[in-house]
Amino acid sequence: MKDLNTISLQEKKYLIFDMDGTLIDSMGIWDTIDYQILRDFGGVDLTKEEIYQDRRNFFSRPQDKNIYLNYCEYLISKYHIPMSQRELLRIREEMTAHFLEENMEYKPGVKRVLKTLKELGFTLVLATTTTPKELTIYQTKNKKMKSQLDLKETFDLILTQQDVEHQKPNGEIYEKVLSHYQISPKECLAFEDSLHGILAANRVGIETVWVYDAHALPDRETIQQIADYKMVSFLEFWEEVLEKETVSLPYINHLIEQGKKEHKFSAKDISDTHHTFRILYQERAILFALVCNQYPTLAFKSKRHFEGTDPMFPGDFIAGIHTPKGLATFHLKLEFWDLFHVPELEKAPAYDGYSVEEGMNRLLSLISEEKIINNNIPKQKNLIE
Repeated sequence: MKDLNTISLQEKKYLIFDMDGTLIDSMGIWDTIDYQILRDFGGVDLTKEEIYQDRRNFFSRPQDKNIYLNYCEYLISKYHIPMSQRELLRIREEMTAHFLEENMEYKPGVKRVLKTLKELGFTLVLATTTTPKELTIYQTKNKKMKSQLDLKETFDLILTQQDVEHQKPNGEIYEKVLSHYQISPKECLAFEDSLHGILAANRVGIETVWVYDAHALPDRETIQQIADYKMVSFLEFWEEVLEKETVSLPYINHLIEQGKKEHKFSAKDISDTHHTFRILYQERAILFALVCNQYPTLAFKSKRHFEGTDPMFPGDFIAGIHTPKGLATFHLKLEFWDLFHVPELEKAPAYDGYSVEEGMNRLLSLISEEKIINNNIPKQKNLIE
């Protein structure tokens, strides 16, 4: 098992999450529900640990989409509960609904991690044996969970127990994810808390992160042998993996672009705590006007490109100067037009494709070349005539 901080998210595009025990601390709920059922309807007095081991043994077997109905049949047969499968399933679902609505909540750090991953542009998938009814409770009736996350907005694809014929540890649910997006396992990373879930992801070749859950401790040795990574909590994932991603320039640029698209702010108002981009842009325009005005016979301004089209952005003009190393130009707002006391051209000279770095070098050549002192560049005397 590799260290969590060695995960390279740049190699992954699709992040797949289990629900029960992974995003929410729910496994103890099932112990409580089954304990009450066996005590009240079967007259059985087992400890919750015994109940957990019994349920774990049952779910380790291959299961179809009727997994919970089959489990009720198992309880009826083993503990001689005097009712039908459907009736016990109904009772269990009613008890479950109450617990899920009142007692369930996301694990610490889940909201922060999922929100950040979404902002970073990852495709998020929920692949769970949870039923649609239970997800509806989380989404609409559980006030805590509802206020923290909108599952439909957070996840790009949601697959539940009803979407597959064979449940985990069968790999069908992960195969469906690969098929849906037409992607390879190498592009994915799965987050699972149980041995069954990790086996399901492994069977289709997807790397796994074991999300620690106390109820999986009996399988710990096996999990540690087959899982790729382990995390104690989503807070640890944030500190060890995401924190370094969110201070990266790609992430910062992503947030800026997203904010502009959603009209939350203008990029010009972003500051380094001393200057906004707006102020720096204004200073650049003023300083470039000073340079061009110093050498007016070498400088120009124009409201049209060489091709005769309007400038690249509405309300802009082009100002430029011929340096010893070539042409240097800027697109500027028309509010700065009158600052440039240089000839106006009908069309700007052709752009030669120079880079930003090359443009700076060209401007620096105005300082380093002594020939420019006479306001003249050899072989370019009449460039703007």
